[in-house]
Parts: sequence; structure tokens; C-alpha cells
Amino acid sequence: MPGEFASDPAADGRQHAPPGDESLRYREHRRVPWWWWLVGALFVVPSVEIVVVFGPEFSRRPTVGMAVGGLVASFLLLVVIFGTASRSTIDVTAAGLRVGRSTLPAAHIGRVRVLDRNAMRLITGPQARADAVLRLLPWLHEAVQIETPGRPEPYWVVATKRPAALAAALTQVQAAAHSRQII
Repeated sequence: MPGEFASDPAADGRQHAPPGDESLRYREHRRVPWWWWLVGALFVVPSVEIVVVFGPEFSRRPTVGMAVGGLVASFLLLVVIFGTASRSTIDVTAAGLRVGRSTLPAAHIGRVRVLDRNAMRLITGPQARADAVLRLLPWLHEAVQIETPGRPEPYWVVATKRPAALAAALTQVQAAAHSRQII
């Protein structure tokens, strides 16, 4: 199941750490939900109608090729946009947190708080700070807030499908990093 702990034997095989890398604590693939693809496809169909209706403006003889070309181009645009958005991954390792290309070292992981839909709306809206790091996706409505002591940004907000599991993994990494600093 996406977002399970890497050491959970019931988790999907893709969630386990690769051989030789036992430091992976959590992994989540933040893919676009299937129903977004369906809604996106419903927006593509009118693009063919636009070509048919406005075709005479562009050519004296609008062709089936123009309609098919518009349909194919619209579907390709949909695939590129949603495909790119679906490549976002959250990884928690002993080294820290990685969301897409952004990284937060374990030494800078502070207090972790689970945000429900309302708390997320507040902290990313009216109570948002301009210097905070927000890693949000429009189809995810729960998140974790991670305080970042010793960094210029006050906190990160990361949208996730499984906020409790992500918070637990981050708390483990933070505790381990803190114990290494004391020694």
C-alpha cells in the first residue's frame, strides 16, 4: 500500500528499500488520481469541437485531420501535464526528507505535526508565512508540518496521502538524528 513504512512486510514490494539500502523509512508516490484523468479527458473532447467550429476561420476546408490532430494534441498535453505531476515522490531516509527534488537534512527536522483538511487550509492560506516551504498537490487534502530549526525557512508543509505514517517516519528520523548529535 502506498505510503507504508519500508520495513512493513505487508507493504507493496515497491515500498521496500532496495537491497543494501536499509535506511529507507517511508516512500510515497503522489500520483494523480484516476478520476482526474477522466475529468481531464472530458475537457479534451471539446477541443475537437473547437477545431470543427472554428475550422473555417483557419482554413477554407476544415478536415477530419484537423479534428484528429486537435484531439491528439490535447490528449498529449493532458498526458504530459498529469504524467509530470504523477512523478512526485516523498522519501524519508536516515539522511532526512526528500520531496521531489527538495531535501531537508535529518538534523533540521524539528517538531512534526499532522494537518487535517482544515488545518492545512489555514496554514497554507490565511496563516501562511511567505518564507515557508510548501510541497502541495491539489488532489491531496492532508499534510504534515515540519518545523525546521537552524534553517532560514520556519517550516515545511508536505501534502501526503498518509500523514500519520509520514509523521511517524519523520519522528523516528528526527529522534535518531538528535541522539547522534548528543553523542
